Amino acid sequence: MNRKLLTLLSSLLVLGSLLLTSCTASLPKETEASPTTLSSQESEPVKTPAATTAAEAEPLIHESIEEAVVLDEKDILVRVRALDFSNPRGPSLIYEIENKSDDAISSFFYDVSVNGIMIPATFTFWQGPNEEDPHENLLPGETAAFDLIFPLDALETALIGKIREIEFALYIMDGKTKINLIDARGIRVKTDADPAYVQAYDQEGTVLQDDGDMRILARLADSFPGPDESPDPSLPLLWVYMENRQEEERMVSALDMKINGIAVFSGFQKSLGGFKRSYGYLFLDSQAYRDHGFESIAELSVRFQVRSGDYSQEPLSNTSEFRFVIEDEFPAEP
Repeated sequence: MNRKLLTLLSSLLVLGSLLLTSCTASLPKETEASPTTLSSQESEPVKTPAATTAAEAEPLIHESIEEAVVLDEKDILVRVRALDFSNPRGPSLIYEIENKSDDAISSFFYDVSVNGIMIPATFTFWQGPNEEDPHENLLPGETAAFDLIFPLDALETALIGKIREIEFALYIMDGKTKINLIDARGIRVKTDADPAYVQAYDQEGTVLQDDGDMRILARLADSFPGPDESPDPSLPLLWVYMENRQEEERMVSALDMKINGIAVFSGFQKSLGGFKRSYGYLFLDSQAYRDHGFESIAELSVRFQVRSGDYSQEPLSNTSEFRFVIEDEFPAEP
């Protein structure tokens, strides 16, 4: 009897061990966060897909630059120091500003491009060291280091695997009056990337304009909702490619956007420097979603308008219409 009891207990222990192993195997394994993943406190409020391109970007190569003074004007020096690839948000250009003038200054970058493609870069501000000077100012006699960050998702969307050239404009103002002191455009920083490297471009989509002024294409984003899905305002509906073929700056805006025949606001607007390219995503405005409560998208149409970058002229052109009708993509079964 004891032998049978021991045998039964032994069998139960083996069975329990197998069940525990099976349950453990079915649980997700805890892994370290990817270096490109932001914490919940750092993540942006708007989600962008990891990839909506027809081709995949190459793994990012770690190039380097030579230290150089890129601006020396009105007792203000700007030096580029290095390319830093340690930031999980993306590679950054390390630079410093030396204020040898008699006044506090503030600055910001704009029209940032990498390999001729406009990139929504972010940069750090100099914070005033005391309560009497709370602005983002660099005081007389001070030198401070900053970084200009190129987001990884933007580089991936642009198929940038090697940073060959960085171009930007720098605006420097008087720290108190905000009067413009310097507006330096077309500052270029070249890296040691292989000169034979050829930048690829994703141009798969419906051609809406293709002339001597602009080339614009659009296609449904990967996150476009299915036939029975409600649109998510935090996810893009359309992917857009833009190419400025003129020396003057251009502004591209969405025009006459309609969903299910209802006019909605998209807020899409992109600035392109001379001879620059850009990628963008078109979203459904959250207010439009709340107002109309779209349960699905049966039809979407939009055009794009091209204007001079300084808005000094009438619109230069309106593209042909991008039109999506769900019956064309998902015809009803007979």
